[in-house]
Amino acid sequence: LLVNQMSFAELQNASALCAEKGFYTCAEKLLKKSLEYKNSVTTDVYLNLGNFDESQGMSSSALDYYSKAANSTTDNFLKSDLYYRIANISVSKNDLKNARLYLDYAISLNPGHVKANLLKKQIRN
Repeated sequence: LLVNQMSFAELQNASALCAEKGFYTCAEKLLKKSLEYKNSVTTDVYLNLGNFDESQGMSSSALDYYSKAANSTTDNFLKSDLYYRIANISVSKNDLKNARLYLDYAISLNPGHVKANLLKKQIRN
């Protein structure tokens, strides 16, 4: 009940504390609650929710969160990493066509992205 009275910043801080202590379910719930503050949601919120969902095998929602994170940042290095993550999930779903597209975009944003370049070489063969 106290969670319903927390500000966006308080939810973020509490989520970080939960994650730091290993209470990942609590951290995830607090992050999801922070989505209610639509004008305050940051790239980090989407990125962390994507990480939680990917770690739990929920690849479809992880893709959605990573896409939202990529669309909410102007940092090309972060955007490149997000598109690499999306490509990696696409590979795991055997969607190599989309994986190549995401990898090409990731590499165009950051030509030195080692993992993206390696994955592109792996799926090309």
